[in-house]
Amino acid sequence: MIYLDGSPAGILAKRRFLAALADLVYPAGRTCLWCGRPAAAPGLPFCRDCLAGLVGGGPIEVRGVAAGRAVGAGLYDGALKEAIHRLKFSGWTFLAPALAALLTEAVGSTDLWTADVVVPVPLHPKRFIERGFNQSALLAGGVAGALSTRLDTEGLRRLRPTESQVGLRPVERSRNVRGAFRTSRPGTFLGRRVLLIDDVLTTGSTAGDCARALSDDGAASVDLAVLAVAPRR
Repeated sequence: MIYLDGSPAGILAKRRFLAALADLVYPAGRTCLWCGRPAAAPGLPFCRDCLAGLVGGGPIEVRGVAAGRAVGAGLYDGALKEAIHRLKFSGWTFLAPALAALLTEAVGSTDLWTADVVVPVPLHPKRFIERGFNQSALLAGGVAGALSTRLDTEGLRRLRPTESQVGLRPVERSRNVRGAFRTSRPGTFLGRRVLLIDDVLTTGSTAGDCARALSDDGAASVDLAVLAVAPRR
């Protein structure tokens, strides 16, 4: 028997249950998640038209981020925003490979694919237990696999739980994550070109603090790839 109560174990069980239910209702690779037409390719839960709408015009190069360079697969709007919400908040992890493929294509349109190591923005352990997975790590795993690049999910850590960034003003976002990240051991990224992976770029506060931690550890460079860029950027 599974008890879907409010305890950490209960929350994790509930998310896994919902994810399994989603796999049954929306089998990936058969029909489009949005319109029900045939999927564009096996394992891809979107038809060609909806896939084109997801990325909203293709890769977006972003300036003004603390990381060296930044690229996004599309705008945080419409179907792409909905897909991220389903992955992140409803536990629809079957979307991760398709979304990682979109992100990989964006990375491949630049020279960021030459990085030495791919690193996801980490979750605090408490948040990981609540969610059951780190969506950025799922994306990073897909990107690293496609690029045949080393994946490091342990070298960068979130030291303290932070308030959700949703609804915070830019200055509040920056204060919320300041000093929240640190490498697990000194010199972990010494001399390495790091490709940092996250799901959404809004103000760049989270990515900026991660980049500072990696640079302080001796990383040769820190670039950023995100699935979606907030339209106001």
